[in-house]
Amino acid sequence: MEIGMTARRPVRRKPSTQSISDRWNLTHLVKNPVKDLERHLATLDTQVVQVESARPRLQATMVESDFRSILTLTELITDGSHRLGAFAYMWFSENTKDAQSRSFKSHVEERLTALNNRLLFFDLWWQGVDDRNAERLMADAGDLRYHLETIRRYQPHTLSEPEEKIINIKNVTGRSAVHTLYDVVTNGLTFKIKDGGTVRTLNREGLMTYVRSPKSAVRQAAYQELYRVFTGQRDLIGEMYRTLVTDWKSENVGLRRFSSPLAARNLEND
Repeated sequence: MEIGMTARRPVRRKPSTQSISDRWNLTHLVKNPVKDLERHLATLDTQVVQVESARPRLQATMVESDFRSILTLTELITDGSHRLGAFAYMWFSENTKDAQSRSFKSHVEERLTALNNRLLFFDLWWQGVDDRNAERLMADAGDLRYHLETIRRYQPHTLSEPEEKIINIKNVTGRSAVHTLYDVVTNGLTFKIKDGGTVRTLNREGLMTYVRSPKSAVRQAAYQELYRVFTGQRDLIGEMYRTLVTDWKSENVGLRRFSSPLAARNLEND
């Protein structure tokens, strides 16, 4: 120790009493989504009505500023819909056995599908705009240009407006319902994994945290346990998988004329 300096006692910090919640904080997504659901949906409905009222003005030669104002409004609707939908799914994911969250999720999906079906005309119109005017309008679209380009990429595989509406409704009661059933069934299963010398009993979501372990042996053990338990439910889970695969093929190859089921996924991931 240097001359003239006095030793200082180490400061003892009190251990933190703050606990970490095991539930997501979803308040940043939507304010009071359960209590004020109808209010949130009414706001979206008002915005949808504004876009619907602009339908007669949709022309390939329309002024860029008019197009941008309509596009901005559709962005607001998309943001509000996705926030509400994300809350519904994440609340359901907290506890797939909870009847209230399951009911809320189904109700939100149904209502949002109805709203989004009313906006299908915009995407269909945009796909039909000639390349020269499309480029002119996209030049003023800013960050939304990629979104507009994506809509046009789907043009060869887009059906008529009534057909698209039927498919969207079908997906809520079909594909989405099967996904929900899968989550409910598989999260009701129990799994065991050894963690630091202790055998833990987990549900599927708890087990899946181990498949992202930096240790390959832990990842391997997690997957082996997953498939060990799934084997006992292979008939039920296999039927769900078969249903989803058949639905995907029927829609994308049979109706939308993709060259293969994988081609539809490749375009979606582009």
